[in-house]
Amino acid sequence: MISVSVVLARPGGLYAEYFNNAFLDGPTVLSRIDNFLDFNWGQDLITKEAADFVSAHWYGKIRAPATEEFTLILNGDDGFRFYFETKLLVDRWDTCCDEMQVRLNLIKDQFYDVIFEYKEI
Repeated sequence: MISVSVVLARPGGLYAEYFNNAFLDGPTVLSRIDNFLDFNWGQDLITKEAADFVSAHWYGKIRAPATEEFTLILNGDDGFRFYFETKLLVDRWDTCCDEMQVRLNLIKDQFYDVIFEYKEI
């Protein structure tokens, strides 16, 4: 048996899956397109049920607006990981709160796969 899942690429954000645990495990409790990854939940709920012990997984493609070196600034509390073209470039899953910078040489109008994972404990 073969199973195929297809997600249509649309402009405007990254596809997000939210979980009511800190392990990106089990069924998603919320799926949506997030236009920006710039959240400050504070004490607010992240999912409909929880503010703590949750995780999120964003994935999609980014398109370079120009051919040049870009710097991505990543920060997350309590843990995060960043993948670029299937390569794990930042692994702060068990280390809190450090700002990380990633420099990428991108080519104009080329699409690149990105994944960002986050947990709040």
